[in-house]
Amino acid sequence: MSASKNGILIDHFAFTFKGIYLRDCANYSSFNTDTTAKGLYKRLTESALFSKITWPEFPQFVEPHGLSSQDRDTALQDFQRSYQIALDMTLMVLFENFFGFKIGSSREKGMFGYKESYPLYDLETGQIQMGFIALGGNNDTIYTQLSGTGCKYLFAKRSPELLHNFLSGVLNISKIARIDLAYDCFEGNFDCDYALTAYDDGAFHNKGRPPALNHLKPRRGDVVEGETVYVGSRKSTVYWRVYNKALEQGLHDTVWFRSEVELKGVHIDALKHPASAFAGLCDFSASIAPDEHINVKFKTVQNTLDFAGKIRWAKTMVGKTLYDIAEHFDGDINLAYGALCDESGGKLGIPQTYMRLIKTNLENVRYG
Repeated sequence: MSASKNGILIDHFAFTFKGIYLRDCANYSSFNTDTTAKGLYKRLTESALFSKITWPEFPQFVEPHGLSSQDRDTALQDFQRSYQIALDMTLMVLFENFFGFKIGSSREKGMFGYKESYPLYDLETGQIQMGFIALGGNNDTIYTQLSGTGCKYLFAKRSPELLHNFLSGVLNISKIARIDLAYDCFEGNFDCDYALTAYDDGAFHNKGRPPALNHLKPRRGDVVEGETVYVGSRKSTVYWRVYNKALEQGLHDTVWFRSEVELKGVHIDALKHPASAFAGLCDFSASIAPDEHINVKFKTVQNTLDFAGKIRWAKTMVGKTLYDIAEHFDGDINLAYGALCDESGGKLGIPQTYMRLIKTNLENVRYG
């Protein structure tokens, strides 16, 4: 659990990114463009942090001359293997030096559709599990999930704002797979009865159909063993839980109620200002944390990339080879592109991200 200065906790955090963006980790400071005095100070602080990290170097593809087509293919495959090794090493450096987690041994099984998964542990002892990382998703994506313990550990060292800047600026993350925001009340003002009254007043209703309500008070004989108010459903983008945390923890002489919301597919800006995002969800949350709220966005936002930069990369890395291929097929782009692909996605094993660049560059050769 990570407490913000106004009491909002991040109790669960999960995000997905494309592995290819790991190549930009070493250039983090260039993504911070805030020119205010406060922004410049943060930029210097963040740059100092990242300057202490030794990032792996990525190989540069050098066009081989005087080789046969088969030898060229071999040279390109060697380059791809070296590039993937650099990505894997960068992933380990990132998690150890920035997030502060040790990646454990393979679980020998996947999770959530990913082929491989690994537990995350604290760096100090290597014994406390913080969450999981999963590899082998669609489009070479990587999935990271942090538990409440992992969030507490991470945000004790890194601010949500810093994490927001890095995830959005470097890893090109525009939405969060899941983030849980919570408020702990130790005075009894925001208990389950308050949540029920707020529901009757429509305070949980934002847009669309009113959310469903489920009130549970499990008992053993005459003894109440816990109490929880659920608003929404586990499948919805907003799912509330208001419960007696003290009873859950077995603290019978303590007043402790937690109001917790599970957000799925939320815009990355919810991480930058957790308290404001919490306050902006509905009247219920605004009454608990009367922060200057922001409207939380849930719709999927596609990553927007610098297309000109992509073309520059393709020209630099494989431009000469692409020109030779296009020339070999007398400028027929479909034949040239087809020569690079097979049913499995690429005769040369080129990642899909690169294949799109190659196709664009071939078209430039033909028409540019």
